[in-house]
Amino acid sequence: MAGKPMGWAIPFAYDAVEVAANRAVGFPVWDDESDHFIMAKGVASLASGDAVTIEAAFALVRATKAQIDKLYSVGAARAGAVAAEFCFVQVYGLGKGGGIKTLASAAAEVAIYSSATAGSVDDDATAQTKILRLFLTTATGGSAAVNAATHLMYPSA
Repeated sequence: MAGKPMGWAIPFAYDAVEVAANRAVGFPVWDDESDHFIMAKGVASLASGDAVTIEAAFALVRATKAQIDKLYSVGAARAGAVAAEFCFVQVYGLGKGGGIKTLASAAAEVAIYSSATAGSVDDDATAQTKILRLFLTTATGGSAAVNAATHLMYPSA
């Protein structure tokens, strides 16, 4: 186990929802593929794949331009949760559990921005804030919002 990050050997289900946190809020864990997750508490209802901001005291809020402009860290919720439930948010690695929610027809391997739709990101820069270190690895098509495969590298504005 030498050289492994703290929390490495602790088993966890990244898509689990907990009514009471079984780990300290803010507790970091890594899976066997070096993907990084943080235990956090939902402030309102979240869906798996929602783009979220990680605010003070590790509270998760569905990402909007206003939230991202506050320079909070951005991640992808890994489970659907309601207010006051605890779940993991992914902040590094290839998106597990379906990636991150995007608006319709987002392109891969281009700059990603906040969107007017809470919990979603998009490739349209119009009146939005660029999210650094967040990449879609596959394009999304169609006319509806979907979860897209992604690569997260500790994203923020």
